Amino acid sequence: MKKKFTLVDALIVLAVICVLAGGYYYLRSNNIIKTKVQGGAFGYTLCVSNVPQEVADEFDVGDVVYDSTKQIEIGKIGAVDVTPYEDVFLDETTGNYTRYVVPKKFRILIHVTTNDAVITDTNISVNNYELFYGKTCYIRGENFACTSVVWGLDTNEEEAA
Repeated sequence: MKKKFTLVDALIVLAVICVLAGGYYYLRSNNIIKTKVQGGAFGYTLCVSNVPQEVADEFDVGDVVYDSTKQIEIGKIGAVDVTPYEDVFLDETTGNYTRYVVPKKFRILIHVTTNDAVITDTNISVNNYELFYGKTCYIRGENFACTSVVWGLDTNEEEAA
């Protein structure tokens, strides 16, 4: 018994081709998570607050920064901004909150750069160390160890390099 190629067979073949072409188009479009960008230049800022002058003096440009809990390198210090530490206190006599500069205490913004970043649409990490705004980081260097907070993320390669 010989089977003829019918209109139904042609429609089935056409449907399979359309599904394959649609899947290929979807996978190549921007509708899904993009491929990881590895080894890209990346910069971020860590904030250390309420530290004495002796600690503030220990952050030097070029020092390697490590995560002290995982013992991994997370970048090098590119710049350090030291400003007086300010806090908000309740003035009990007036009942108002006032901004007050705490004597002999400083806030340090540490600009860290790395070329080992892995950046996707949903995640930024350095040596499998995830970074996001507000994350508490326990960092250490050659002459310092402290608690910091991720203050800023910068994926602009020109500024990070």
